[in-house]
Amino acid sequence: MGTFKELALDREGLRYGLIAKIIDQKDTIEVMSVHLKSGCFVQDYSSSSRRACETFQKQVPLLDTWIEKKIKSDQPFVLLGDFNHRITNPDNKLWQVMTEMENKAVVISNSMQDLKGCHPSYPEPIDHILMGAGAEKLQIRGSETVYYFSEKPESMTEEDMLSDHCPIGVELKF
Repeated sequence: MGTFKELALDREGLRYGLIAKIIDQKDTIEVMSVHLKSGCFVQDYSSSSRRACETFQKQVPLLDTWIEKKIKSDQPFVLLGDFNHRITNPDNKLWQVMTEMENKAVVISNSMQDLKGCHPSYPEPIDHILMGAGAEKLQIRGSETVYYFSEKPESMTEEDMLSDHCPIGVELKF
């Protein structure tokens, strides 16, 4: 287990990434959990002068470099957590940056692509599970899910929620 302290930008209270490795007989997958800066809910963070967006803009190239390093070395990876961005929208700048490398499209799968988020007021998800460099081939199709705090998603209210997020999951088969 390791950390990706760079995401904290040497600022107290800003979270960093946590890295774990899943080691199988054939494969090793690196899994990094992130919690990116909140408060910058615009499609293009670079177009905003909000302090949260300025911080977010400093985190993006660090994350992108980590992704590109994994892709160049053919190291399967899972990147998951609270991105605090609606990257299922193809116009989202963070999604565009993470899926482009030296002007070429990069294969990164977002398990939340066809799912709604759990917050009754904000249906676009900001929590994601991304996979690349071969890890996406291990996903069991249709296993992606959002776990709600009520029996039926349509009956969930903010009062049902334990936080402003719900757990998400995906199954992998080695």
